[in-house]
Amino acid sequence: MSDGRRGVVFRGCRRLSGKPIAAPATGPGRDRTALVPFGEPAPPSRRPWSATPRRGDAFLYTTVNHLVEPSSGPSITAITSAPDALSMPPPSPFPSEYSETERQIFDAALHVFAREGRHGARMQAIADAADINKAMLHYYFQDKGTLYEEVFTYTVERFMASFGASLREASTFEHTLRAFIDGYVEFVRSDEAAMRLMVQENLAGGRLLGTHLREATNAGDAPPQILVETIAAAVDAGEIRDVDPQHTVLSVVSTCLFFFMARPTVQIMHPDAEDDWGAFVEARKEHLFDLIYHGLAPRPEGGSGSRAAPRE
Repeated sequence: MSDGRRGVVFRGCRRLSGKPIAAPATGPGRDRTALVPFGEPAPPSRRPWSATPRRGDAFLYTTVNHLVEPSSGPSITAITSAPDALSMPPPSPFPSEYSETERQIFDAALHVFAREGRHGARMQAIADAADINKAMLHYYFQDKGTLYEEVFTYTVERFMASFGASLREASTFEHTLRAFIDGYVEFVRSDEAAMRLMVQENLAGGRLLGTHLREATNAGDAPPQILVETIAAAVDAGEIRDVDPQHTVLSVVSTCLFFFMARPTVQIMHPDAEDDWGAFVEARKEHLFDLIYHGLAPRPEGGSGSRAAPRE
């Protein structure tokens, strides 16, 4: 459909109610039409295909709550707005402020990247998983590299926010260790695709993961770094025996992750895990805390309470 002015074309859909609506092309013969969900603003960093409109060009960008194309009568004409009148909100780095469509894309992309890896994933597969067309996916994210980095950032931010605050609020080493184990295990259990994405990133070299961890560590927000500092303080205070904080945290993280990564093997070795995985995970958290906490307890006088001497 067209309003006959300046060649603005609007590709409409029948019986549109709460479903995507096409954004216009800004010239005749323009085939790349992205779909924009009702009620959502354009992504601030990703303008429609005609990203640099000339003076006098027009865009369709409006919120439509209900639109039904009648079977007879006049056709629906394009609604136009001067480019200068468009108001775009600033981009936000916080996961809670991503649009509904972006979160939908992130969820689909997370599972595809987790399964196929960064290089094996295909944009068409991500669009199919998100139940959108490929044009709309490219409307939001120009290329796979950009999408991967944003999905990874989104995942890391959720991880950092999931239990970092509870670690800072813990008053003792015992409470901090329990909060770390509970928080880490619950994050992985709630989204195992996020854990697989981390594994894929490590297998690919871990460049992006390293960048985020260094930034979070420098800012004091990384849960592993919080635990490292807590262990060092507990060693200095004599609460636990003299251990290397970095190695200890690596051991804690490994025990929290392994039974998820090797779930089929775990279920063979531990039949109860196959019968009731949820109950097994709860029991596993308690076992890990008991093993690590009491394993770090100071040795009795005359025992081997200090760090083992390095091998010759």
